[in-house]
Amino acid sequence: MPGRKQHVFTARFDEALFEEVQEVTRLQSGSINQFVTTAVQRHLRSTRNELMNRYEVALEKLRKMAAEDPEFTNSLDAFVDAELEHEDPIEGLPQVGERSPEEQELLDIFAASA
Repeated sequence: MPGRKQHVFTARFDEALFEEVQEVTRLQSGSINQFVTTAVQRHLRSTRNELMNRYEVALEKLRKMAAEDPEFTNSLDAFVDAELEHEDPIEGLPQVGERSPEEQELLDIFAASA
């Protein structure tokens, strides 16, 4: 496909699946690459509607919640209750690791205002 950027990656198949793919591509006089590309395209097309439906349902739930509780008072109350009711196993423990420049800047601001 001239003019289109292509990405290369490794796909791992178990032996039985690989043999099936080889046989199908041999019978179709095609390449494994084209077979996998076509299979992925078909899978994406077949799942796109299902995913869109799931997103629509989730969005509708969020809209309903926002309509019923526009100030999120109930949500905030539920969050506070959950914080009080459940033990947080890492609360108060120092987090080890590198900080991003943004995290360090926030920590510096907090330290300066303390």
